[in-house]
Amino acid sequence: MTHHDKARELVELDNYLRDPSGGLPWEVRIKIADTITALAEENRRLREALSGLEWACDQLASTRTHEVYLAMINSGQSAALLSLDARRQAARTALSSTGEKG
Repeated sequence: MTHHDKARELVELDNYLRDPSGGLPWEVRIKIADTITALAEENRRLREALSGLEWACDQLASTRTHEVYLAMINSGQSAALLSLDARRQAARTALSSTGEKG
């Protein structure tokens, strides 16, 4: 299921909760629907941020030659490079769970 499918389900749930024929009090349904809408928007922004981070990492990696990469390691930057790779993998994992990139 892609993030578009998940978003569609949230919109359908939002519409259901806003339906006046539901069993919950109107104020409760509106609060739930507004929360779902806010969470869907927050998730969209987070996916965009992670996707942008992954793109920036790809761009940086593509501009470095192997010699530059080795020079970075030799100059004591290996811990930073490993940390960046770990964060990048976490972003990929998060994006793959939304169907974005894996």
